[in-house]
Amino acid sequence: MSTSQRRWDVLVAGAGPAGLAAATSCAEAGLRTLLVDDTLERPWRNNYGIWVDELSLPDACLAARWSSPLVLSDAGERELNREYAQLHNGPLKRWLRTRLAAAGGACLERTVLRLEPDRQGVTAHLSGGVSASASVGIDATGADGVFLRPRAVVVPEQL
Repeated sequence: MSTSQRRWDVLVAGAGPAGLAAATSCAEAGLRTLLVDDTLERPWRNNYGIWVDELSLPDACLAARWSSPLVLSDAGERELNREYAQLHNGPLKRWLRTRLAAAGGACLERTVLRLEPDRQGVTAHLSGGVSASASVGIDATGADGVFLRPRAVVVPEQL
C-alpha cells in the first residue's frame, strides 16, 4: 500500500525541528506516522537553543554549550546556574530522521495544500493530486500555522 493510500494515526505537516521531533516521538510511541513537507532536505537556517536538562541529545547535536550563561538586561547582569546549548542543525536533523525511519515513520515530499477535518480525523490534500488521511493532524508549518486554527478564542472577561 502506498504512503498516500493508507490511513495514518498521525500526519505531521512541516518538517522543521518541531515537526520532525513530533513525528519522531509519535512513531517511537508506536503510532503510524506520516511526515509531509515540500522540501524535506531543506537546511534549517535558524539558530536554535535549548536548556540542556530539558532534552537528552547526543553531543554531536550540540554546536556549543554554556554551563552558566550570563543574561544582560536593563536591570543588570544575572548568571544562570543552568546549562544552555546551541543546537547543531545538520546533525540534529539527521539524528531525528534516522530515529523516525527506525521507528517505522514515513516521509512524503509534497506540498500540503489544505488540511480538512473529517469523520475519522483529518485529510491532507497534497500536491500532485494526492491525499492522505489520519486520525490526528499536527500543523508544524511554523509561526503562521496556516492549516489548523483554534475553533474559538476565549477572552478572559467572558469567563
